[in-house]
Amino acid sequence: MRNGADASVFLTSRSAGQTIFHGYIMRGITNILLLLLSSLANGLRPLPATAATIWSGPRRTFTKANYAGWTNAPNQDRITPNVWLTRENTAGLFNIAMESGSDNSSPVNTEWAYGSTSYLPATFKTWYAWNGYDPQSSTGQAAVVHLIAENIYIDIKFTSFTGSGGGGGFTYERAGYVYLSLKGSQKTAISRYGSFTDPGATASNSAGETLSVTINGSIDTNAPGDYLLTYSATDTLGFATTTNRLVSVLETNQAPSWWLAQYNLGTNIMDSLLDSDADGLPNWAEYRAGTNPTNALSVFRVSAITANGLLQWPSVSGRVYSVYRTTDLSTPFSIAPGGSNLPAGPPGNTFTNTELPLPSTQFFKLDVRLNE
Repeated sequence: MRNGADASVFLTSRSAGQTIFHGYIMRGITNILLLLLSSLANGLRPLPATAATIWSGPRRTFTKANYAGWTNAPNQDRITPNVWLTRENTAGLFNIAMESGSDNSSPVNTEWAYGSTSYLPATFKTWYAWNGYDPQSSTGQAAVVHLIAENIYIDIKFTSFTGSGGGGGFTYERAGYVYLSLKGSQKTAISRYGSFTDPGATASNSAGETLSVTINGSIDTNAPGDYLLTYSATDTLGFATTTNRLVSVLETNQAPSWWLAQYNLGTNIMDSLLDSDADGLPNWAEYRAGTNPTNALSVFRVSAITANGLLQWPSVSGRVYSVYRTTDLSTPFSIAPGGSNLPAGPPGNTFTNTELPLPSTQFFKLDVRLNE
């Protein structure tokens, strides 16, 4: 989420892009209706009823040079999969993703207004109507382009626009967004001397094109502590984003400090040894089991078992389970056939003992450990 979002305007926000509902603060249905009626009375076009996305962060510059080939990707500003703005050597802007050339309605799927996304709603018009059929008059003026189908509002400002017949060049500065998503959990832990395989991350620009992800940071599995991995991605215009993953390397009887903190428990190693809910399981073991250390009713247990050897239990991501069995408690337990290293399948796992012939008496033991 973008730091410093204006709570009096936006409900939620994110870096370089933010999500709003109607563009109005929601203090009640009456206020929303009054704002809508006020907008209509003043001749303003109200925002769509669906949630809108605002791009109002750092600006980057896009330039199409005079006489540059408009069918070539570098000369098209591919804002989204459906909006690729460019210009032939004459005439105005058009959306080459959806039309073959410019006319009075171009660029299709866009509408334009002077001002900024900080002052929505605004009066939106087609590109030609907005600039009064004089595109050069719009240079240097703050504006907003609305991508209609995607319902995205973008701060934009033209800085140059070559006159008709001069080669079709133009330059503008606009806001944008890069999408970066971690694979796996943002916070995870492994045991000391264990192994860590980074699940990685995926990134794309706003046009849906895949971007490479750079990862900085390292983890020493021999040294207990918290390690931060930083993931970053940048598109061809320079829009960038970063995110982090926290990896905790734990001693045998230790829970991650961030996990203890989310239950309002102390975060040093001694707090890992406490049994905060007095259920017989120390906090570090509750972490490994995926249970709540402050709730005595939250326990690691088998939730169902049947005579034919079917077991069910609640499971938690990031864990691996193993099922052991024996026919006599006086003999050691051994791994049940097919019961070794079962990946978690939240919210619950099911296992059936396939051993034939099926013993008349069976005892089972369920083991859980971190997936590392």
